[in-house]
Amino acid sequence: MKALFTGLILLLVAVALAMVIREDPGYVMITVRDWTIESSLVVFLIAGIAAFAALYYLVRLLGVSRSAPGRYQRWRRLRRERLAMKRLAQGYADLASCQWREAEAAFVSSAKSNSLPYLSYLFAARAASKQGESARCSGYLQKAKQAMRKGDVAVGIAEVEAYLEQGNGEIAEEMLRWLRGRVPKDKGVACLARKVYIELGRWDKLAKLIPDLRSLGLVTLEEKERLEDKAYKGIFTQGVKNQDGNAMIEAWKRAPKALRNRPEMVENYVKLLMKLGYGDAAESAIHTLAKNTWSDKLVYIYGHLESADAIRQLHRAESWLKKHPHNPLLLLTLGRLCIHNEQWKRARQYLDESIALHPYAETCRVLGDLLEQQLGEPEAALAYYRQGLRLLGEDDGELSSSDAESTAIASPASTMVLPATPAQGLLSAQ
Repeated sequence: MKALFTGLILLLVAVALAMVIREDPGYVMITVRDWTIESSLVVFLIAGIAAFAALYYLVRLLGVSRSAPGRYQRWRRLRRERLAMKRLAQGYADLASCQWREAEAAFVSSAKSNSLPYLSYLFAARAASKQGESARCSGYLQKAKQAMRKGDVAVGIAEVEAYLEQGNGEIAEEMLRWLRGRVPKDKGVACLARKVYIELGRWDKLAKLIPDLRSLGLVTLEEKERLEDKAYKGIFTQGVKNQDGNAMIEAWKRAPKALRNRPEMVENYVKLLMKLGYGDAAESAIHTLAKNTWSDKLVYIYGHLESADAIRQLHRAESWLKKHPHNPLLLLTLGRLCIHNEQWKRARQYLDESIALHPYAETCRVLGDLLEQQLGEPEAALAYYRQGLRLLGEDDGELSSSDAESTAIASPASTMVLPATPAQGLLSAQ
């Protein structure tokens, strides 16, 4: 619509000028020495416009002629870069398809004309590494460094990955240490560190890295918790392997409070401590957790711990009765602890209450042992042994498999199989 109005206005102006010129075409005379030029105004204007247009296009033509070589060079450079990017894309496709040799050739070819040659050399190094060609890999990495001085970090990451894939874990870890010292907040380096530490089993270093991963936004809260569990389980397992309970205890002190309040982690930690005979540390961990979080499994394990202060252990367990007076597993644990402290009558009371609330086969066996061996009541013991045998085949009377595993870890003799006693002999004879 705007163009229509503009054309209409120009047409009106032209008509008006034509009408004026028709009445008076005007007269122009130019005299230069002996030369005289006479013309009407209309012809003079048309000639002037034509001359201006000719001069304008002549100047443009001369400018284009002068810039033609530069334009041609730019065109050639852009063409080479387009071809280089095409080869780079082909290299990516070959690399994803595990065609290492073809990918390497494509990357090397693209590096010659690519505006970012260090990227091509980095990927060429990766392709060479996949083929097991460590010499060519190192050569490409060196070329990448020369192509971009500021690309040392990117090249370093590629070198660490290459050494890791070749099985040179110690060299990869040393290079990673240098990278982290240079750019401690680099996201790429942090992600690489997580990969290296997990693959090499450096669980203590992974535990220290987790806060950085979280602050850099590289892991969610759920992922952070999973990494913490993985790292500290690895630390504890390594401690058992090295027979170093003190290292486990120190690692537990450094662990995040949220982790130390997770029952499954406390259970794992306590079981491994029990294997090494660190009963006091295991008792302290369960006691600390029980202040805020209740776990039947840990209460059950608490009855099998052997700490240096058995009386204190019993009193701590009894304090839990205020909040959990009708918990059969707590009462079973209290019965065990009373037996350990040679408080036979109190042990019998706790075990009777436990059976009244929920009759476990194991509780019947523990009470039967107490009656037969300490209180001299074989007939009453025989009745509990019989009840325990009946419950062994009933789901409601059996402890969970994890509880049974805890029992085996704590004391191989305290399994759910009834002991060889005179009372059992009488039972089997019937």
